[in-house]
Amino acid sequence: MACPSGCLNGGEQVRSQSNLTAKKLTVELEKYSSLPCKNPSDNEAVKELYEEWLVGSNSEKAANILHTNYHAVEKFTNASNLK
Repeated sequence: MACPSGCLNGGEQVRSQSNLTAKKLTVELEKYSSLPCKNPSDNEAVKELYEEWLVGSNSEKAANILHTNYHAVEKFTNASNLK
């Protein structure tokens, strides 16, 4: 959430490419919850990627490339943004 209080319909929300209402779009999207899930660590290509390119799953390189850090954004309270 980029907004300090959180956006209800932020920029990365799914939008309908047709004229579906929000309710109908939700029903359509719920179909994806029944798709089978696979563990990425069972995939040979993922194992190879970690071992050869990232030098292991717990390496510093893997942490720097695949992970991010979050921090609080301080609110500015000055006269220019007061209503």
